Amino acid sequence: MISLSCYEPHKDKNLVQFLKTYLNKNPCCKESICRHPKKQSNSFLFDSKRKSLKYLKEQFYNSINNNLKKYQVVEEKFWVLFVEENKPTPAVWHHHYQEKYEGMMQISGITYITETQLGTEFDTDLYNVRIKPRPNCWFYWDSSILHRPMLGNQNTDRYVIAAQVVLKT
Repeated sequence: MISLSCYEPHKDKNLVQFLKTYLNKNPCCKESICRHPKKQSNSFLFDSKRKSLKYLKEQFYNSINNNLKKYQVVEEKFWVLFVEENKPTPAVWHHHYQEKYEGMMQISGITYITETQLGTEFDTDLYNVRIKPRPNCWFYWDSSILHRPMLGNQNTDRYVIAAQVVLKT
């Protein structure tokens, strides 16, 4: 199941510039061989003390709190993904499920920071679905569900923040 929880805009007019700088200073992998998209940060984005990021993290957990009353965060990862205007999205099917946390709840999420025409596609045994991108909303789902950015190019830069958390209930 894919869920949606919208929130009030964060009012940080410099967030995109911050994300751009963060991404350049904090690439996902230091190794020369990396399977992640080229323009993806490390998974510690929300360790920043920036108010707007604290707010976005709070909104992510608020949406989970609406469905779960009691849980312990075992692991959390939040990163930024950037696709430059007129460049193709890194439309590779993947999931964030981690075998080592089998039996625990694993939730992935995405919030669109900039306007985009390209949402996210999901593929399960029972259905294929595309979500329409909507800024100021967290979409979240079971981390075992295959997903990818919709294939295509768009005429503006595309910034999203993605999440993967492991919860013990």
